[in-house]
Amino acid sequence: MKKIQDEVRRILTDTPITRDNDKKLTAIYWYWELQMADIDWLKLSTKDFLAIYAGEGLTDAQTITRARRLLQMREPQLRGEKYNARMANQEKVKEDLGYKVN
Repeated sequence: MKKIQDEVRRILTDTPITRDNDKKLTAIYWYWELQMADIDWLKLSTKDFLAIYAGEGLTDAQTITRARRLLQMREPQLRGEKYNARMANQEKVKEDLGYKVN
C-alpha cells in the first residue's frame, strides 16, 4: 500500500485536477503501471486492457481512490477545490441551522 500511496501522492501533486476527479487519477495511475510493465498503451486493444485489469495486472480503482482519500485526510494540501468549497459550505449550513461554529 505504501508504494500505491507514494504514486498517488505524486500524481495528486503533479496533476492537481486529479484531486477532484477519481477517473482521471485512476487513468493516470494505470498509465504509469502500464509504463512500468513496459506495455505500450498505444498498441493495447480494449480487450487486452480488460484482460490485464481482470487478471490483476493493474491496481483496482477502489484501492487507488482509497489511497487518495487517506492521503487527503492526512495531507490537506492534496485536497481539491471541490473539497474546500464543500467544507466552506458546510460551515455556512451549520451556522444557518444555529449550531455553534468555531
